[in-house]
Amino acid sequence: MCIFTAAAGKWGDKDFAAFQAKTGVHRLIKALLNEGYAVASVNYRLSGEAHFPAQTQDINQAIDYLSRHAKQYGFNTKRIAVIGDSAGAHLAQLAAAAHGRDKIRALVSFYGVSDLRNMKMEHMAKNCSNNKATPSENTREGVLVGEAVDSAAFNRATDAASPIHQVHANMPPALLFHGDRDCAVPHTQSLKMHLALQSVNVPSEWVLIEGLGHMAPEFHNDANNRRVLNFLKQHL
Repeated sequence: MCIFTAAAGKWGDKDFAAFQAKTGVHRLIKALLNEGYAVASVNYRLSGEAHFPAQTQDINQAIDYLSRHAKQYGFNTKRIAVIGDSAGAHLAQLAAAAHGRDKIRALVSFYGVSDLRNMKMEHMAKNCSNNKATPSENTREGVLVGEAVDSAAFNRATDAASPIHQVHANMPPALLFHGDRDCAVPHTQSLKMHLALQSVNVPSEWVLIEGLGHMAPEFHNDANNRRVLNFLKQHL
């Protein structure tokens, strides 16, 4: 079974239909269904509705619910993977850390956030036209945790919300995709997660794709979909 952690959208947009149309993720979902996987899409409270950790609480409760009702839905709880794009990938990483390999057997992350505290600094290091000064309280990370960027409270809250600080040896194998032209989530976010997983001997593959920006539909082309399917076949 594959659990999609809802749509991307900076933790603030749950229009999954628009997300599918923009990113092409429907092609991956179709490929999974054709291979016999059950697919569930999980929504969560948005950052404008509730601050973190509400989002990860919703994802974890949904995973627990699906596990309890596995017979009803006809899937195998010993073969669960979590998959997400962008904000959804951030929540998928957190779910993999929270549940561990005993419940989550594989993690697939597309251009996911792993270190919220340092997002702003990594953005400024990239040569992107959208790297403009933003009031601290209006950044997506600040809205998510409800604190002003660079404050002590922000640092504490974002560390608690960052998968990079929750990595442990019992996490599931990970497949991490990112584009080197991403001006929304720097590709260093996935690289750091990859290295952190490797440091505790968790199998991890980091796929950096040249020329792709954030949420580019090419992430879900046939070649990358096959790579995801091969990864799941290996670990589920």
